[in-house]
Amino acid sequence: MVKKASGFTGSLVALIACALAGSTALAAEPDMFDGQWHYALTPYAWFPTIYSTSYLALPPPLVGRTIEVQAQPSQYLSSLKFGFALDGTARKGDWSIATDILYMRLGAAQTHARKVIGPAGEIEVPTSSYANLSVDAAIWSLVGGYNLVHNSYGTLDVIAGARYAGLKTSVDVFVTVGPLSASGSPDVTKDLTDGIVGIMGNLELGEARGWYVPYEFDIGGKSGNVTYNAQAGVGYRMSWGNVMAGYRELKYRFSGKNQEDVRFSGPAIAATFLW
Repeated sequence: MVKKASGFTGSLVALIACALAGSTALAAEPDMFDGQWHYALTPYAWFPTIYSTSYLALPPPLVGRTIEVQAQPSQYLSSLKFGFALDGTARKGDWSIATDILYMRLGAAQTHARKVIGPAGEIEVPTSSYANLSVDAAIWSLVGGYNLVHNSYGTLDVIAGARYAGLKTSVDVFVTVGPLSASGSPDVTKDLTDGIVGIMGNLELGEARGWYVPYEFDIGGKSGNVTYNAQAGVGYRMSWGNVMAGYRELKYRFSGKNQEDVRFSGPAIAATFLW
């Protein structure tokens, strides 16, 4: 399955490289605000570092601690079983509908327990501690937007909608704190839908309308849970569409004791097709 992941990434990188090498003309971009229906489809590759904080029932005197595990792309790509990421937008005049679909299925990625957190504060975990992190994440956002700004400097839409998350994380961990040691396997499953509000758009870099900065931010939650998504980057308009590179962070913070939070944070590359 590593070949599948690397193949998708390689194809996207190759597409971007060929476009940059073979075309210098700016995109014959449709006027997205001419009152007709227009569409944008963006397949992308995201390489986040995964952070997961879970409750771990350690023996006395470590009772009630939580454990934080961090897995970087270099640690989990060999365990990636399947990954899929796609963003789409439909616009008519000032109104728009946008969706984002992300799926990641990660086998047991070998990493280290990053730290133990408890009533007395954080305890740095010795490097002899280890963990295997498994993640199965399906995240789907659907929002409606209304344009507030559209001029030579860029665009700004306000958005509102919902984000669904089906998250399952499992950690096999062995912790040593001084002379004490413990092991456990926190396994947490979340299935939730949260309302979200935010903004999205782009900033133009110069009058030629070649380079631009796409951005998006939203926040929401329900019943004590909080989620936010933030992303920004740099894009360039080509004769066939747009290419982009940027950074994205997506986080869930839960109210229950079994899992405090899960966060995905890292770089992304994308290609957008417009019609």
